[in-house]
Amino acid sequence: MVGMLGQNAARIVQGGDPSASWRPASSAIARLFEGVGWRGTAAVPAHEAFYWVHILAVLAFLVYIPSSKHLHIIVAIPNIFFRKLGPKAGAALAPIDLEHAEHYGVSQVTQWSWKNLLDLYSCTECGRCQEQCPAFLTGKPLNPKMIIVDARENLYKTVRDAPAGQRRDPPQPQKLIGEAIKEDEIWACVACGACQQECPVLIEHVPKIIDMRRSLVLEESKFPKEAQNALRSIETQGNPYGLPRAQRSDWAGGLGVKTVEEKPDAEYLYFVGCAASYDEANRAVARAFVKLLQKAGVDFAILGPRETCNGDPARRIGNEYLYQTQAQANIEAMNTAKVRKVIASCPHCFNTIKNEFPQFGGTYEVVHHTQFLAGLIKDGRLRPSKAIDGRFTYHDSCYLGRWNDIYDPPREVIEAIPGAKLVEIERHHKRGFCCGAGGGRMWMEEKIGKRINHERVEQTLRTQAPRVATACPFCLTMFRDGIAAKGAETRLQVKDLVQYLAESIDGEAPRLTTTSG
Repeated sequence: MVGMLGQNAARIVQGGDPSASWRPASSAIARLFEGVGWRGTAAVPAHEAFYWVHILAVLAFLVYIPSSKHLHIIVAIPNIFFRKLGPKAGAALAPIDLEHAEHYGVSQVTQWSWKNLLDLYSCTECGRCQEQCPAFLTGKPLNPKMIIVDARENLYKTVRDAPAGQRRDPPQPQKLIGEAIKEDEIWACVACGACQQECPVLIEHVPKIIDMRRSLVLEESKFPKEAQNALRSIETQGNPYGLPRAQRSDWAGGLGVKTVEEKPDAEYLYFVGCAASYDEANRAVARAFVKLLQKAGVDFAILGPRETCNGDPARRIGNEYLYQTQAQANIEAMNTAKVRKVIASCPHCFNTIKNEFPQFGGTYEVVHHTQFLAGLIKDGRLRPSKAIDGRFTYHDSCYLGRWNDIYDPPREVIEAIPGAKLVEIERHHKRGFCCGAGGGRMWMEEKIGKRINHERVEQTLRTQAPRVATACPFCLTMFRDGIAAKGAETRLQVKDLVQYLAESIDGEAPRLTTTSG
């Protein structure tokens, strides 16, 4: 800038700049030059000096860029161009070829693909990701910005430490997990995608964290004890709750729900999920949903005992082998039943069946229950009639909202209830705040910092709305626990959208038999 202003000022005092009247700063400098006698040809040396100041400064910066954070000026554009198309990275994790892979996950920075390394170089260190990360904002050791920065420094160190004269040889890898990135950082992630949503250069943080989890779980058998219990339960019982497979369909007792064997020509498969099958609070949601489907005359069936965990908790914890086993079991059962359309009431089931099952031959038309209910209301097949007067607020599920961009249907269901007035929590839509259960954290204890669900409940209480609606069994559980911990049962009621809708249609929602999730 100084070089350019100096050049322009020297040109002005030489009398050869027709744009002088449009250059106020350079004209002011030109008057200073005239004051020291630089007029006409006397200003030529000054012009040349400022010219070379300008050129050398630019060239020096170009040399500096590749070894500094300013490298993003060059690589950000190609990084955005080569972004993942289709399902968002994190919504559909890349599978591992378990039979032929040389390594399972990433323990060394050089094991990442060229696109992941381009991500590292692209970081602007702006900090937008950390300002949205629920783990960082509640005092956890995770900082998504530093995950990228520390991995990049690890990559630089790997290249710098290559033997002199052998830079073309494969670099000697430096330890990534445990030194550059601590294990507590890796396990603090709730895989909500808030960091990726905010990143101006579209860096994919979540898949990198899951890659490191995969290495810890599959190569070193290192993971939190609570996660071990959940993974063992999925493996032995087909659900993370550890309850018997034989009880999977008990929630539907007395409702007349048919299985695909009993009704092979059903138009829709209702994929119930583990929470709605085993957790008492979420069983009430499933029963309410089924009654609404029956009232609307929807032709549906369930897998029954043939349904097993979709594998999302296993995959996000890092056990890709267990995930693929569960996915393939469900896909085999669904393909055998000739399933074409699927309704899921859990956003994690919805996301996995829609975006990840196609990786293994399971391609279906998948809809979330809020989308389906909004459609039934629009078609006049469900007519909410009983007023529920007052303020409502809605908590956006990360796997429904950020990962799949479904924001309007849940709100349309609330607005269809007579008397309901929707107000938004301070963090909502694409900047919604995770309940704390994603990324397998539903099955792990929060031992560091403030509980994420407590923070979310506090945000919800600040709306002064007496009712909050959820659309995810994990969110419902985390809200119930958070409200109980805050002693806010008299100020805030939480139910699934299905239950509020059922109350408006039938006059009474199915009652819960327990007070905790």
